[in-house]
Amino acid sequence: WSFSIADIKTAVGIKEIIALNDLRAMAYTPFFKGLSLYRCIREGDSGLDCAVIGLGTGVGHAFVSPKTKETRETYGGHFVPAAVTKTQHDILAAIAASKPHGQTTIFEDVISGDGLFRIYGALAKLEQATIQAKSVTDMIPRKDTDPVVKRAASEFSGFVGLYAHVLCNVTFAYGGVYLGGGALDRIEKAGLFDEAAFIKNFNQSMVSIVAKSLKETPLFIAQSDYMPLYGLEAYAQLESK
Repeated sequence: WSFSIADIKTAVGIKEIIALNDLRAMAYTPFFKGLSLYRCIREGDSGLDCAVIGLGTGVGHAFVSPKTKETRETYGGHFVPAAVTKTQHDILAAIAASKPHGQTTIFEDVISGDGLFRIYGALAKLEQATIQAKSVTDMIPRKDTDPVVKRAASEFSGFVGLYAHVLCNVTFAYGGVYLGGGALDRIEKAGLFDEAAFIKNFNQSMVSIVAKSLKETPLFIAQSDYMPLYGLEAYAQLESK
């Protein structure tokens, strides 16, 4: 859908409107005062840029500087995914085979809500297991009866770690990784997010200085469904100063 800022100004009688997309708004949540919006899964202390990642129907991320309070938007998960294990390579190959017209597989195909279901389908095929769930929403209620669900969620968590690994290494954003979004929220609340797999894939075995930077990067998971709204309030507070 689309809209015109000028039309909204006229309709509601507001002289100035500043439009922020959901990921840029969410990037301001580390500055929100008054509530603990994130659960820390690994502590660290750095004034470097941070990566804020939203996992939902799509995948997006933005970068934010704790020093300048400036944010930088991106095209999110529209880049080629990484893999380091045989299972990850096999999953990506299975997903690529299902893409129409030879379209390039991107990270969004793997770590979005639908991506979790693609991983589930790929694992079931690789393990010659019965596909019991019919959609991603059908997976969580089967977490205790369908063993492929937990394995798919663990692989999903690992791919999220690889995604964050690439973002931090390429942009020197070792100030923190903040995970949020509707898909992550549902997986986290169901106890299916595999923190160990996420951290293992985020760290990787690199040259010493890179490995040290990765291991010292603080990691957080959102504790609210409304992170962009909290981010907008934080942005408004910063702008009013």
